[in-house]
Amino acid sequence: MADLVPSEGVRRYPTNFRAMTKEAMEAISLRGEQLTRTLLAHYCPQL
Repeated sequence: MADLVPSEGVRRYPTNFRAMTKEAMEAISLRGEQLTRTLLAHYCPQL
């Protein structure tokens, strides 16, 4: 996936989401969505 948020950009965030910037939260959320879509397409293409 060409536009995948790089793991280096989101890997080291603590679990205190309240302390995150809006940009960091959006990057983490987007990466999760991207990975979920990629894995579903690979393992469950019929969905």
